Amino acid sequence: MSKRKERIFLKGFKYVPAFFLLLALLLPALQAQAADKCWVGGSGWWDDASNWSPSGLPANGDTVYLTQSDGTDRTVSYWNTVYPSAVLSTLRIDATGMGTMTLFQSQDPLSSNYERIGDSGTGSFTQSGGTHTVSYLGLANNSPGSGAYDLSGTGSLSAD
Repeated sequence: MSKRKERIFLKGFKYVPAFFLLLALLLPALQAQAADKCWVGGSGWWDDASNWSPSGLPANGDTVYLTQSDGTDRTVSYWNTVYPSAVLSTLRIDATGMGTMTLFQSQDPLSSNYERIGDSGTGSFTQSGGTHTVSYLGLANNSPGSGAYDLSGTGSLSAD
């Protein structure tokens, strides 16, 4: 290779380190940061950020825990106008205390990859409207778990 061609060829590589540095700085911001979201409220609305820890509504890729271990019955009413196209990684509905944990869906789409209802406690999902899409739906996976799914009205369930 001639000296001129070699200089031109090598000159193009002077920007490579800067490109990788910029990529390393921007990549975390470009990736969605999935979180574990735990229900901390009593009975209430899904779209109330104060019912979640950490505060804020579940978003795409999050793992959601609707769980409790006391004697209080709780119903979470699903209404999701903020992230209607979000696909949750996992949704767990489970009460290991004397109370029950119920997710009630009457509207809006809800999608997840993996759901466990009443995994090792009592959990139920009542759907009378909206669309619910899930890749894996497990009811009462472990003893003494008790899981129930009640589908009625205009609700639509698609489970692979």
